[in-house]
Amino acid sequence: MADGRVDDREYALELYRAYREKVVHEDALVNQRIFWFVTFQALLFTSFSLLTEGNIGPLAFRLCVLVFSLVGVGSAASTYFSVSAAFRASAVTAESWRDLTHADGTHKYDPEGEFPAVAGARMRPGAEGNIELLGKYTGYSLPILVIVAWILLSLIVFEVPDVLTRVSGA
Repeated sequence: MADGRVDDREYALELYRAYREKVVHEDALVNQRIFWFVTFQALLFTSFSLLTEGNIGPLAFRLCVLVFSLVGVGSAASTYFSVSAAFRASAVTAESWRDLTHADGTHKYDPEGEFPAVAGARMRPGAEGNIELLGKYTGYSLPILVIVAWILLSLIVFEVPDVLTRVSGA
């Protein structure tokens, strides 16, 4: 092992599994967070729709919409940041594994390149496409879309477009 390569195949495999397990754990966290986010948002939107059919005064209705919107936006923002943290933890783990390479490009623990990538797909050199970003699309976009939905809903209920039209004189 004069060149710094590890000859113990069992140790290399154990180390690879530890890195891979960390990535799988973070993926499971993302899955749980998105699942509970969607469940909670469905409950909020359902409650909102039931509220629109109820017999409550206009002030109470607006207050409820404000509370629902704030809770909806808050939970969406929280989910976005927690999912982003899990994605970053996976990326750092994958980068740490990739950093164990020698100057000639061979990996310290996987010189023949037999192990699959720790995270994402192992891309051929020069291959195009961003598989990693496409895999994260739902985790990043869904909370943002829900934030936009709650903001638009609030604007409509509070008649902001009508007020802006009246103020501009159109």
